[in-house]
Amino acid sequence: QNKMALLGSIRNSRLILYHFDSSFWSTKVRLALAVKGLPYQKKTVLLPFNEYWEPWFMRLNPAGQIPVLVHDGRVVTESARIINYLDTVFHDRASGQQQWLCGESFTAADIMLSVLLHRLNFMGLAHRSMQERPLVTAYYLQAKDFAPFKSEFNYVTNMPYVFLRNLPVYVYRKKRQQVIVSLAMLASTAA
Repeated sequence: QNKMALLGSIRNSRLILYHFDSSFWSTKVRLALAVKGLPYQKKTVLLPFNEYWEPWFMRLNPAGQIPVLVHDGRVVTESARIINYLDTVFHDRASGQQQWLCGESFTAADIMLSVLLHRLNFMGLAHRSMQERPLVTAYYLQAKDFAPFKSEFNYVTNMPYVFLRNLPVYVYRKKRQQVIVSLAMLASTAA
């Protein structure tokens, strides 16, 4: 009974993830959180506008890198360390009828490989890793059908959507003049 109470208090602890939607490293951590079914608060750090150098973010991570996980005040940086931390603190794993790299549980190894294969596919480089490798292709297709994977990758590879989704956050945080100058610079580089 005490063990159940402890598990309940751990599950109800507060998790905040500082991330950027299309960041490869942030995606791995969001997938780990989704696989474990952990509720968390997302705080977007806008990479295109160099928010990782802002004083508020540098206080969290002096290296100025995303993602950053804050668990009840404890700061954990770097995607692999965050995933290891989540595995240590939140032991239970998603399991089912499917076979993954290490058995029936979707583990950190699956997170790393599935996100990598998805990024290669998004960049048009999947043919290099999956051509003539039917097991790798089958694994990737299975990962794409996994509910936590679907929920996390639904929008992150649509760059115009990611930009437009985060624009109001940026406008809210910055002065209007800075926004106009930044948008003008972005428009000139896109043209």
